[in-house]
Amino acid sequence: MKNKMLVKVLSVAMLVTMLFSFSGCETKKAIEFVNQTTEVMNAIQTENSNLQTEVLNFNTALQTDPASVDVSSIISVIEKLEEQYKKLGEIETPKVASDVKPMFEEASSKALEAFAIYKEEFSGFDPSILDDDTAAATFVERLLEGDALLEESSKKLTEAGNKLTEIAK
Repeated sequence: MKNKMLVKVLSVAMLVTMLFSFSGCETKKAIEFVNQTTEVMNAIQTENSNLQTEVLNFNTALQTDPASVDVSSIISVIEKLEEQYKKLGEIETPKVASDVKPMFEEASSKALEAFAIYKEEFSGFDPSILDDDTAAATFVERLLEGDALLEESSKKLTEAGNKLTEIAK
């Protein structure tokens, strides 16, 4: 849930496109790979932005009127992100980019673990936990666990982008 993730997602999408335009690879599988990756990365970027907006709305509601907190929109965006990260892990890679497949799979796996934590915590969220220091600390701790997993996912996306850059040279 960090801005760095958006930059990394865009970078990978651009590198995938560059990879095949520079290498001159025109196979159907390579073109499909570029199109699928670009589509998924664009969707991830959009939903990451939506998630940031929803988290800001959540925080604002907590500060102004905790009883009005509605986590359904956060959960909805998380579910859309889950769908895109599943697609990312399932993208078929052409032979020239086969080293990237495990990176996409790991990025997908880590992100899905993070989203499972977020959904669990937000699904069970009750504003009254803020009155209980232990419960509030546990809630925050679990969200930070999710953040750490999402950061690992982001690092794998960066690694994939770096690998695609190497291939494109």
